[in-house]
Amino acid sequence: MRDSTFWLAFACWSTGGSVRDLLVKQRRQLVNMIRGLMVEFGINIPQGVVRALGLARQIAAKEAEPDLPAMAKQILGLLCGQVIDAHARLQEIDRAIIALQRTDELARRLTTSLPAFQTA
Repeated sequence: MRDSTFWLAFACWSTGGSVRDLLVKQRRQLVNMIRGLMVEFGINIPQGVVRALGLARQIAAKEAEPDLPAMAKQILGLLCGQVIDAHARLQEIDRAIIALQRTDELARRLTTSLPAFQTA
């Protein structure tokens, strides 16, 4: 019987990558929501998911506190937590797929035949 890593990766493949795709879309939407909220108050975030995630981590850790009204700060904190969580889940799926590719011939063939799962 295969381990849970196999089944996690296989579930992603068998559903056409919809779990991974959903997380990528959610992360992008959350970053855009954070960007939109902050731009309403005159604060621009540089383009790129990496930069937005860095800012989200700083805000979530209370290392950065943008000059926003209290309600906007509360909403921003929630959005930052969600984008960090979505990114962590996406990384977990990617790590499982990569680990599986290294140890399982079927996984390597699936990855080769399904470009959406070529993570590296």
